[in-house]
Amino acid sequence: MKKLISLLLCTILVLGVFSGCSGSSLKVGYAYFDITPTENMRVTLGGDLTGTRDVQVVYDRLPGMCLAFTDSDDNTFLIYSLDLLYATGTLMGFIRSISKSTGVPENQILISTTHCHSAPHPDTTVHKTNANYMDMVKQLMIKAGNDALADRKEAKMHTASVELEGMNSVRHYLLIDGTVAGDNFGSQSTPIDRPVSESDKEMQLIKFTRTGGEDILLMNWQGHPKRNGTGITTQSATISGLERMRVQLKEEHNTLLAFFLGASGNVNNQSRISKDMKFVNYQDHYQYLAQQAISQQFKQVKTGKLLLKSNVVGAAGKGTNKISVNIYALSLGDVAFVFAPYEMFNSSGLAIKAGSPYDTTFVSTCAMGSVGYIPDQATFEYGGYEVNGSQFGKGACETLTEGFIALLKDVKSGK
Repeated sequence: MKKLISLLLCTILVLGVFSGCSGSSLKVGYAYFDITPTENMRVTLGGDLTGTRDVQVVYDRLPGMCLAFTDSDDNTFLIYSLDLLYATGTLMGFIRSISKSTGVPENQILISTTHCHSAPHPDTTVHKTNANYMDMVKQLMIKAGNDALADRKEAKMHTASVELEGMNSVRHYLLIDGTVAGDNFGSQSTPIDRPVSESDKEMQLIKFTRTGGEDILLMNWQGHPKRNGTGITTQSATISGLERMRVQLKEEHNTLLAFFLGASGNVNNQSRISKDMKFVNYQDHYQYLAQQAISQQFKQVKTGKLLLKSNVVGAAGKGTNKISVNIYALSLGDVAFVFAPYEMFNSSGLAIKAGSPYDTTFVSTCAMGSVGYIPDQATFEYGGYEVNGSQFGKGACETLTEGFIALLKDVKSGK
């Protein structure tokens, strides 16, 4: 009898541990909100499309997405993904208001952006015209936070990864005459020798299957918008047609989408290099990405406690000064997220994923603030727009990359 009781207790203990690792204690909620400026609202656009104008035509709507996570310790995080240029001080200032309304602690609210060039610029200290627009966004974010919390359901987590050959190219190419050209130089007569830096072709995916609710798909992809025509663009985000992709996944697969921008500083997702070394434009590759994302073979992975760590890294400026950069790492079982307040270059994104102790690491850039471009060593050798417009010097990129890897290892070890 004692042996039978002991066997039963061991069985219960093993089952309990297995259940805790299977993801049954995780709850995930989702809320979508439309952050497109209203008709006739006067706004100043960001990125390449600077200028103040009244909204008259909308080619693509601008999506906002909010995720609510609660682990077995009733520890709750809110993560936003907004179709805007940067998470500037204006956006970061919204965290206090969101926390006050939702009850989620301020240090457990994270904001990521898509680096959309054709949305209103979020910095109202520079572009005061957008104050009314950003106030609208704040109210929508507050409501979405509460809606996502109300939508939480028991969930299991699954991951997948796919290599997308040819779908992503770096922005700069070395020509055989030794000069460097961007991917928009058109019918350049001088042949291409090679890309200046390595391209990251990996699309990473996390899917949450929820009891009594739609699946939620998180996509991590690196890219950068490219202006079409003169003065106007038909793309809403770094992924051309992010809103169309979201709608497609919802209507065709009953799946909710949240997009996280990967390393984007030296890439351009609108073109690729063909086998004969010519540029090929992808105007509607959002549909291809959606199909690839939904067709992958996902594997279930264990969930665990939500753990967030941040650090301040001193990175080299262009002079003798050091510039403080806040970096963040969040883990959920076998999955980690890093949040970088700058445009990260491909070399950094690849190095962080390679050095991460996690099987899946989402690299989210233009998140939790904005300090602009931080070029890698190779880009400094060739110069150009990113180097000239950056406040950082050589070595800053590599220092921050090492800082992210160290932070991820700390989170993994529970330090």
